[in-house]
Amino acid sequence: MNSTEPTYPYDDNYDSCVVTYSTLRLFSDDVGPPEISEALKLEPTRSFLKGEPISPRFDSPRPQHGWLLCSERHVHSRDTRRHLDWLLDLVEPNSGALASLLSRGVSADIYSYWVSAHGQGGPILSPPQLARLARFGLECSYDIYFGGHSEDE
Repeated sequence: MNSTEPTYPYDDNYDSCVVTYSTLRLFSDDVGPPEISEALKLEPTRSFLKGEPISPRFDSPRPQHGWLLCSERHVHSRDTRRHLDWLLDLVEPNSGALASLLSRGVSADIYSYWVSAHGQGGPILSPPQLARLARFGLECSYDIYFGGHSEDE
């Protein structure tokens, strides 16, 4: 790295954030969670099958299979970039498999949960992360809450 290249330091104690985590989500009408796990050589933190009830309280059937890998209990940082990197680092060795799944109609994205400590500041994505997301064809969205309360409170 030469001295003119920008660096993007992490701040694991990111003061404007109470809690954050990110989830890689894959959904499909036809490709079930076991086949996704086999292709990516990863186990999800949560999965569900098309047709299963959405929840015990809401028995409408799920319209698609779902495969989710969440950073919540694996990454201990309030810097959302750490959570994104963790997911991207896990997927990268099998990026060809992800591309193959996407070509078969599987949809994929990253969904991030982020709670603001005081309403100022916000999550940051660095240019290298944006490039990685683009290389994988992944959108990244945020579910943002204000007021300094995590969803556990």
